[in-house]
Amino acid sequence: MTPLAAILTDRFLRRQAGTQTYQSGLSYCQTGHVIELAPKHDSFTAIVSGHYDYEVFIGVGRAGLDFDCECPIGRQGDFCKHCVAACLAWLHNPPSPHSPAKPNITPVEAAQCPNARAAFDTAANPRDAVGVKEAAVYAQDVTAAIDIFQKLLNDGHAAAVIDLCEHAIRTVDRDAAVVDDRGETLALIDRLAKLHRDACVQLPPDPIQLAQRLFQLELDNQTFAFQNTPETYQDILGPAGLSAFKKLAEQPHLPDDLHLRDIRASIARVTGDVDMLLAALSRELSYHYHFHRIAEICLNAGRYDEVLSWAEKGLLLHPTDFALRQYAAGEYHRRNEHETAMKLVWPSFTEFSDLHSYQNLRQHAELVGEWPKWRDNALGFIRRRIARQKRRGPADNSKLVEIFLHEGNTDDAWREAQLGGCTPRQWMELAEKREKDHPSDAASVYLRLAEAEIIQTRNGDYNNPVAFLIRTAKRMKALGASADFERQLATLRTKYKAKKNFIKLLNQLS
Repeated sequence: MTPLAAILTDRFLRRQAGTQTYQSGLSYCQTGHVIELAPKHDSFTAIVSGHYDYEVFIGVGRAGLDFDCECPIGRQGDFCKHCVAACLAWLHNPPSPHSPAKPNITPVEAAQCPNARAAFDTAANPRDAVGVKEAAVYAQDVTAAIDIFQKLLNDGHAAAVIDLCEHAIRTVDRDAAVVDDRGETLALIDRLAKLHRDACVQLPPDPIQLAQRLFQLELDNQTFAFQNTPETYQDILGPAGLSAFKKLAEQPHLPDDLHLRDIRASIARVTGDVDMLLAALSRELSYHYHFHRIAEICLNAGRYDEVLSWAEKGLLLHPTDFALRQYAAGEYHRRNEHETAMKLVWPSFTEFSDLHSYQNLRQHAELVGEWPKWRDNALGFIRRRIARQKRRGPADNSKLVEIFLHEGNTDDAWREAQLGGCTPRQWMELAEKREKDHPSDAASVYLRLAEAEIIQTRNGDYNNPVAFLIRTAKRMKALGASADFERQLATLRTKYKAKKNFIKLLNQLS
């Protein structure tokens, strides 16, 4: 029978696995996923850590190489990336049959602290689904194990902690599928991720090797412990590490999923590669805010033609989107196509006809120098809408009052409130603004607000209505109308005599 060493070559592996599987296995091997390697007679077993820890067997059979892996692909009889990773680890460092060892291309720091890893694996090893009650105990046990990692870091064992954290995050990420918790799992992963970065700061690894490890961790992790790592680790990775990370993310054989797009977008943000960022973001256009994000990036980069192009594409799918209309209108103004811009802005106003849309209309109309005309159009539209609403049921002039108050036109705001009513908050603001020059107006508002508060109070606390009555009394006194106020107060006493706490509070302040 042909010896294993004669069969197992790099060329054989490439042919056996195929390009894509070989590259995935190579990446796993280089980034420390082969966590255990144990030889037997002309064969070996390995533990390869992915989303789960999978046991791999490689040996010599009658037909050549014999292999087996516990992963879903391996159970189908295919030569998977875990088999490739294990074989590459064996090729780089074939172990002695008498001394099982980890391959030398895998970080060996964790072997320096076997108790820490063993303690963690014991804690993070649910044998069955973990319910909400048991999740708290699980979190406590894992936290105690992580405390050991922290102590190791404090004692200067940063290299060991980096490897331990990566193993721990993969483990907790795996456990998340069976732990029904209330956020404890994410809290554990957040702590491990922070500890990992702290260790990398204390003893920065080789930037290219770190990029390889981080890339695989971000690609594998389902709980987003490693997310936006180019941005989070950019000071540690440096130019060389970021360049290596970018090359890994641009490998053509990788599945073009949302996870990978997020990774590429993170690299692009760090490196300032606008084209790469747009390429990543433009592959996911399910929602209107995806177009917002792309238009904003183009605007910040001064790529104005693309701003308009993406805004118009977005409006085809989301024709009433306010932000997309803004981007498009801004670019039409830039091209001196003001009429086209205003045709986009006006519908945004008519849909809401509130202060925000009114301010937006003003901003665009002033660019054209036509605000008086558009202001008249806007106020006329609001008046017609209010009239229609009043024909159908209760409505007030609060939108007009809000606009006039914003413009500092208190007299017009007061007139609209008198004609059609407004909200209590607006009545209060109007009263405060008219106290000095029109104290009788303020007094009438405070008295009306006081009675409304008396009616609405259900908890027996009448401090608010009494505070309004005190304001009324001060205004009436300034007008020399205290006697009139006393008559109004007596009316309230009689009308609301059943409200004992209110009457008691009045008596205390009389």
